[in-house]
Parts: sequence; C-alpha cells; structure tokens
Amino acid sequence: MLPVEQVTRFKCGGFSIGLSWSHILGDASLASTFMNMWGQVIKCQPLSQIPVVKTSNTKIPIKEKPYFFRGDDRVGNLWCNANNTKMATFTLHISPKNVYQVTSTTNAKPFEALSAIIWKSIAKIREEREPKIVTLCSYGSQKNEIKAKGNGHFVSRVVVDFMVSEARVTDLAQLITNKTLNDSDLIEDFVDREHKNLNGTFYGETLTFVNLQRANLYGFELKGHKPVIVNYMMAGIGDEGVVLVLHGPENCGGLLVTMTLPSDEIVGLRNDIKRKWGII
Repeated sequence: MLPVEQVTRFKCGGFSIGLSWSHILGDASLASTFMNMWGQVIKCQPLSQIPVVKTSNTKIPIKEKPYFFRGDDRVGNLWCNANNTKMATFTLHISPKNVYQVTSTTNAKPFEALSAIIWKSIAKIREEREPKIVTLCSYGSQKNEIKAKGNGHFVSRVVVDFMVSEARVTDLAQLITNKTLNDSDLIEDFVDREHKNLNGTFYGETLTFVNLQRANLYGFELKGHKPVIVNYMMAGIGDEGVVLVLHGPENCGGLLVTMTLPSDEIVGLRNDIKRKWGII
C-alpha cells in the first residue's frame, strides 16, 4: 500500500501537495519525514539518516484487549470504518496570543490546555453522552526517531467519574498532564498477538487527542521555498472523533487544531470556544 500524492497548481504560481498516507505505512510524524525526504530526492541531495530507537523486549505480556480498539470483519487492506453518524472536519488557527492565554490560564502546556478546553466543550454539547474517557497520542520526537518495533507513538488515557461539563478546565488540564494511564504496551502486545487477523479502528473509538507538535511539518523544501501551511486530517475514525494539534504556519506561528467530529456538534463547539476563549 503506497502513499498517493496529488499536486494542484494555482494561477498565482503557487501549488499544493496532497498526500494520502495509510497508518499501515507509519504514523503522521513518519509521513512528514517521507515528504521531507522526497524533497531531498528530487533535488538529488543525499538522504539524511533517520535514527532508529530499539525498544525493550523485557515488558510483561498483557492478555487484555485494548478497551478503545474495535475489531472489524472487513477483508483486505482497503476497508474503511463505517460511521453511525455523519462526520465533518474543520480547522482552527490558534494565534500565539490565544496560545499564551490558554496556557497561562490553565497553567498547562498548549496540547494539554487545548485538549481540556475542547473536552469540556464537547461534554457540554453531548450532555448525558459526555465522554468520561479520552485517549491521548503523542508522536515521534524532534529528531524524527523511528522505533524498531511499533509506530513510534505513546498512547495514554484519562478516565473520570465526574461531570466533565461542570469541571474546571484547569483541573482537566492537570488530569491530562499528570493522571494519564500508559496504554502503549497494552496496544503493542495486542497487535503482536493478533496481527494475522487484525482489522480494527483505534482513533475515535473514544474521544482522541493527537499531539503532532514534534512532527517536522515544515522540513520540505523545493526550489528554495518551504511550505506556507501544512495540515493533517484523519479518515476512517470512530464516532467519538479525533482532535489533532499541529504547529501553525511559520509566518504567523501559533497552532493548528484540526477536528473530525460528528457534524451536528461543530457549530456549537465553535461558538462555545469563541465565546469562552476568543478563538475563532
């Protein structure tokens, strides 16, 4: 299964590159590494070496199935998750001023602060269906390291037994920062045992927040020019939705937050975030 690229040229002289990348090939950070190396190849430059980090084999085997992994009976590599609700994707640009506002108010780092804000807003919209479990993913490293085993990501979760819609954002941010449960070994062991018959959905089976700030999104270069803006979205996810946090355009900074959620939640979510935090 190879990545698919599409180049669109504009009358102004600029162009966009679209990359469709399967997670079977690698995670989102590795997709950026692929694009950056492609830029080196077309310039006939030697490829930079990617450090490989060997993982330990001393972990204790776990027989439990990940609670957020839903099996799928479709055959072959071309399956796609069939949602029970209509999903939609939209992106917010969080300006440097807004980033400072949310981090100083919540006393948390940007990813944790924004995750808490969005979690609370979604809980208010879903009311009795508010998510009491969230999954958190962090990808790669600043050196674009690749694990010798696995996709090089760290997965954790937060489980609460209170009303998220009534909680303080500061408390939610601290839970995300300090009270996460490590599920990386649980997933790796499950995949090792079930890889021969493994089809399933991971992202969006619970509300999922993905930290892509360490991905080298703007390393691609062509004819002396670097990208003006780089964004990601995920398809084939579960009905609970996925929120991606990425670095914003280099010329204006800040962060991009791209969300794929049930379409009937988007207007309410945007209005709530705008009203509470001034984020448009």
